[in-house]
Amino acid sequence: MASLDEQIEEMKNLSLDRVKMFHKDFYGASNSLITAVGDFDPAEVQKQIGDLFENWKSPKKFVRVDNRYQKLAPKAEVFQSPDKPMPCGLRQGRSR
Repeated sequence: MASLDEQIEEMKNLSLDRVKMFHKDFYGASNSLITAVGDFDPAEVQKQIGDLFENWKSPKKFVRVDNRYQKLAPKAEVFQSPDKPMPCGLRQGRSR
C-alpha cells in the first residue's frame, strides 16, 4: 500500500488521460447485480436489462482490494497548527 505522501503525489500527477484510461479499463457491467421491485413483467425487465447491458463488459477482472484488519495500539497525538483558528487533537482507540 502506498504511503500518504505517495498517494498525495499520485493525486497531484493525475491527468484527464489517466482518469479516462481508468474508466476504460475498469468500468463495465460484468460483475453487476440489478434488483427490480414493483409491479412489472419479469420477462420484459430481463430483456431490457440484456438489451442495455449485454455488451458492456468490464475489460479487467474484478479483484477485491485487500483490506485486512490490523490491531493498533491506542495513542493520542496533538498536531500543532498555529495558522488555524481552531486547532484540534486526534485520539485513536477507545474512549475511557
